[in-house]
Amino acid sequence: MTQWPVLKAVNKAVPFVLGMPFIYAWLTFWYIMIVIGAIITAWKVWKP
Repeated sequence: MTQWPVLKAVNKAVPFVLGMPFIYAWLTFWYIMIVIGAIITAWKVWKP
């Protein structure tokens, strides 16, 4: 979702989200999802 084919299509959107251009909001959302996914995965895998 943050690489070339999708990002190129998303970059054409013009609206603002929470005062940020849409592309920044899009990337921030997906990077937060990656961090949450990594935390959940670590919690499931490294449970004693």
